Amino acid sequence: MIKRKGIPKAIIFLSLGVILLSATLFVIIDLRNWFGLGTAFSRHFFWNWYGEGGPIELLQYMSLGAASVLFAYNSGRTRQTDALQSRFSIIMAFALCMMLIEDAGNPRHEIRGWVEFIFSEEHYGVFGTLTELLYFAVLASIPIFALLVYGRKMKAHLKPLAFLLVGFAAYGIAVSLSFIGSAFEGVLDTSTYALLGDSLKQFSIAISDGGLEEYWHEGVPFRLMDGMVEESIELFGAMSLLAASFSFLHHSSERGN
Repeated sequence: MIKRKGIPKAIIFLSLGVILLSATLFVIIDLRNWFGLGTAFSRHFFWNWYGEGGPIELLQYMSLGAASVLFAYNSGRTRQTDALQSRFSIIMAFALCMMLIEDAGNPRHEIRGWVEFIFSEEHYGVFGTLTELLYFAVLASIPIFALLVYGRKMKAHLKPLAFLLVGFAAYGIAVSLSFIGSAFEGVLDTSTYALLGDSLKQFSIAISDGGLEEYWHEGVPFRLMDGMVEESIELFGAMSLLAASFSFLHHSSERGN
């Protein structure tokens, strides 16, 4: 049985296990077509597994939601005994809630779409791209503020902060990839994701059983990057943030808060 203090590490190992299992299923089903499973999924198992509302995204939503609730709970239970941690925790709860809304609803696409409509520009034109960059900057400023103002004073919670930094670093990588992957697509008439995804597609075809190419259409390169690569990184980030929330609770309990 896992002891309470071992839960954060168990969550990290679980996230790595899910990522490894998902990659293995991608190879077995889509690339190698074992037992005809690839044909059953039209060689698009990865499209559903990593896609919008798929198992990987749902696990992200649950992780972010649970982490937000646990940080809010930690804020309440430390309000009288550790005001610094309480304020830090409630800001983190709000930040994770906003991240969940973005992950699940993608409101940035609506905002960018309106800007592009107002300026009569193509999908991911100059103003649309800059708007999305500003959106991500505002979203990132919330946890950065908490870490700079409160986190650096919480030296007694270095281990929970480490989990938190790992989680936000993973999300930072995923967001950077997402932004760079589509930035100025309307101006350049292509996207970085399409270019990188095409290389990944060609590699996948090269190690497949030979029947893959007839199933994969032109949208696959982008989806390989936007789905399989990006969502795997985000899952690790979300579950690291969940681990951080459990770690903060454990440390608070140990200190008698």
